[in-house]
Amino acid sequence: MPDRPGGAHRRLDARSTAGGGTDPHRTAALPLRAVRPSGRRGADGDRHHRQSPGQCPVRPSARRVGHSGRPSRPPDGRARRGNHWHGAQLRGRRRHPPASRRGAGRERGPRPARQGPRRLPRHRGAGQAGLCRHPRRGARRRLRAGDGLPCPGGRSPRPVGPAGDQPVPVARLWRDAAPAAPAPAQGPGAGVRAGAGDPAVRSPDRRGDGAGVWAGGCGGARGGRCADAGEGVGAGGRAALQDPLPLGRGEGEGVARVPNVPPSATPSPQPSPQGGEGVKRLLRQAHSVGRGPVADTIVQLVDTGLSDGFDAGSASEIAAFARFLLDPANGAKKGIALFLEKKSPPLPARPRRDSRDGVLPIGSPFVPGATPLPRWQLAQAVVRDLETGAAAHGDPAQAETEVVIPVPEPGPNQALVYVLASEVNYNDVWALTGIPISLFDEHDEDVHVTGSGGVGMVVRMGEALQAQGRLAVGDLVAVYSGVSDLLDPEAGADPMFTDFHIQGYQSPDGSHQQFMLADGPQLFPLPPGLALEEAGSYMLAAGTGYRALFTALDVQPGKRLLVEGAAGGTGAWTVELALARRMKVTGMVSSERRAAAIRARGAGAVDRSVAEAAFTRIPADPAHWAAWEEAGRPYLDALRAANGGNLVDYAVSHAGETTFPRTFQSLAEGGALTFFGASSGYHMTFLGKPGAAEPAEMLRRARLRPGEAVLVFYGAGAVGLRDDMALSAIEAARESGARVCVVTDRDSERDFVLSLGYGEALAGAVSLAEITRRVPHFDWPDTMPDLPDPQRETAAFKEAVRLFTEDTFKPLGQAVGRILRAADNPRGMPDVVVERARRDTLAVSTMLVKPHTGRVVYCGDMAPDGSGRRYSFYAPQVWMRQRRILMPSATIVGTHLSNAAEIAGLNRVIASGAVRVPTTYLGNWDELPTLHQAMWENRLPEATGGAAKAVVNHALPEAGLTSRDELLIAWAGSATGKGQ
Repeated sequence: MPDRPGGAHRRLDARSTAGGGTDPHRTAALPLRAVRPSGRRGADGDRHHRQSPGQCPVRPSARRVGHSGRPSRPPDGRARRGNHWHGAQLRGRRRHPPASRRGAGRERGPRPARQGPRRLPRHRGAGQAGLCRHPRRGARRRLRAGDGLPCPGGRSPRPVGPAGDQPVPVARLWRDAAPAAPAPAQGPGAGVRAGAGDPAVRSPDRRGDGAGVWAGGCGGARGGRCADAGEGVGAGGRAALQDPLPLGRGEGEGVARVPNVPPSATPSPQPSPQGGEGVKRLLRQAHSVGRGPVADTIVQLVDTGLSDGFDAGSASEIAAFARFLLDPANGAKKGIALFLEKKSPPLPARPRRDSRDGVLPIGSPFVPGATPLPRWQLAQAVVRDLETGAAAHGDPAQAETEVVIPVPEPGPNQALVYVLASEVNYNDVWALTGIPISLFDEHDEDVHVTGSGGVGMVVRMGEALQAQGRLAVGDLVAVYSGVSDLLDPEAGADPMFTDFHIQGYQSPDGSHQQFMLADGPQLFPLPPGLALEEAGSYMLAAGTGYRALFTALDVQPGKRLLVEGAAGGTGAWTVELALARRMKVTGMVSSERRAAAIRARGAGAVDRSVAEAAFTRIPADPAHWAAWEEAGRPYLDALRAANGGNLVDYAVSHAGETTFPRTFQSLAEGGALTFFGASSGYHMTFLGKPGAAEPAEMLRRARLRPGEAVLVFYGAGAVGLRDDMALSAIEAARESGARVCVVTDRDSERDFVLSLGYGEALAGAVSLAEITRRVPHFDWPDTMPDLPDPQRETAAFKEAVRLFTEDTFKPLGQAVGRILRAADNPRGMPDVVVERARRDTLAVSTMLVKPHTGRVVYCGDMAPDGSGRRYSFYAPQVWMRQRRILMPSATIVGTHLSNAAEIAGLNRVIASGAVRVPTTYLGNWDELPTLHQAMWENRLPEATGGAAKAVVNHALPEAGLTSRDELLIAWAGSATGKGQ
């Protein structure tokens, strides 16, 4: 059907497959909100406006409506014609629909007289559950269940047919709607507001089955959203009116059963919510985590509302609210305190599907357009415990479990990909173990599907991705796991500076599932000549190495490079890319066998086992620094022997807190180190290197720009009230046009700085003494507190990080933020922090400075008298936030994955033959937890027969296939062999 002139949306049947056919297996399960009106005038004279998926079904543009129900002014250059707006060209010339769109072939005559009830006065208040407004005439009417999908706020329903298969004119629904008999608000999609008896439409943001409870409105749900069916909200708990039903998409989804009961009428007797097994399970969970009194009260409130009516329910709700507001043991004050301390007990988990009915078996062929798309699929994931609601973290072999989840639908910019093989990466291990954080604290799902990258086949595409034309259904693609917000203005500098996250790690929708969603920029054609399992093995690991070398370090040919963990994964890829850059590469490994493998690839190797005891965190006691430095001499001698007697110009680190100090020690003067992980721990330490520089020179190296914010620490080495190094930094920042904030040790130093007449360049100053008076729990330690081992003492590790954040970082960050806050920097984070060489406050500075672009600068000599001082920081704040630490004679750069443009550059390198893909191990689907456990224990090469990279097989019939034709032939052969 042609587009309406001036229309903004293209007609696309939501039930059609991307290949052009209709999928009979999905039509019945289609969510009602996916059916869109056609955008043409019907036989009854009503106009049905076209909408985009997810767009609220009201008039095409939000415009002011007068008392007649018509727009009071034309929207965006449209000309008025009769009762409707027609698109107008930008030049102002009127443009009318073609004859076919104006009802050609039909006799144009007077509008027939309307049948049915008279028009009602327009309801202009906030929408109520079960009420809708006619899109043009503004009347209100209760609709029967199935008539449409009510929108939050009482706006018009999206008209659908009796079975949800054809758009139906709103006017006909209006005429045909008959009063429905009072019915209990039960079943899928029905919610009950405690004390009212009126059904409530559940939030479209949350999906679930069973009946939901609103105890006094929306509150207590995670993220502030309304609870879905199967959940009760209000005082922080969930309750179900009946046992949840295992429904698929479309079966009752988003449709409320709306009886035609006047608000003032006494409701019919309703079944008590207290007898269902679902409610009993939720109550058991609530009592086990200390929410028992609240949960019991919620159930009682619902029971009161159902049995005694609105007035009694409201009175009970008010009394309960007042009681819990002041209750110190179960009330709001305790809940808020637990939330702020990140100690809130878990909410109950939603029921999960156990049945494998309708699930495509692992290894099955899938041909888009020929193979029916299932509604359910298998995935490997870490989950919340069904009884306690707590995240079931642990060793990967025990924490990872196979689950059944729905097959998702692609959005406009997304594709649905049938995964053939998925990457096995270390961030899977972090998600499974919950170290350093539980990712269930970052999202609202009960199932976290791991997996970042792989290879697959496009089976469906959203309309915007189709319109682009770069991809087609049936294409084989390599999946890159980086997801960015391309609408953010910072995307012009680097997509990773936006709301960037790694799919499968920071989001729970990874590639260890049969069908996954991916944005358009995540999908790339396969480099020629690679086996499919090889094409799905390198995106995360090789992309990380590519960015580390060519963006973070900007390495140059002929320079010397040290790579930690060079025998496998990201380390192996980094070695390959550096050799292609014609660098002198040395790989650090943990055994002579691995060293021999590195040498066979054309690189040098150093075995750290020659001084294994020297690979530790640097002690906090200054008396032990010299002994620690001396213990590493055998390792440094081996490194020099592999590099012609020299240390290295660059280093790539990812092994964590025990290896990082020695790798930094390996740098020659002026060297740079980048790192992107910390598998052995997150407490990074290093000894400073000799050298000093003027503040103006260091700010020039930091590329300070006018308008940026600079934080200067003042007081270390001060003579009286004067700190000459800090004063020089303030003056250099002022000359560069920056806004300056100063943090001093004492109030007198603060007052002295404010009296020096820097004018508007000095945004303000704050003293640590002042913060101590205002925040009693503020703690300013001499160095970063020791962190427990994250693997053996996980709970203690997390608590130590929380205390450091709450007691040290936040009080100072809030004080600085009040001074530097701006419209484009609402948190007041500085772009540059000028640190003090005499003190170890680097951990705080790396948390204060802006992510992605922030720089911490040292000016003074970090190794006075040739003896280095110890400095420390928390690793994720530098590597995941991509911050930089600039010193007079060395640099540390945080790096993290890569952006899509860098992946395209990587693919060009692979296609040119300049690098070869390391040997890839193709593991079975059931082998995934074992592979993750081997990676966790640093023995993946041994578990894979020496392979540097592993992928898990979903649907490859054999290894070594290189094209779609070979894949289809192999699938056909395997089906023939099975007698299918």
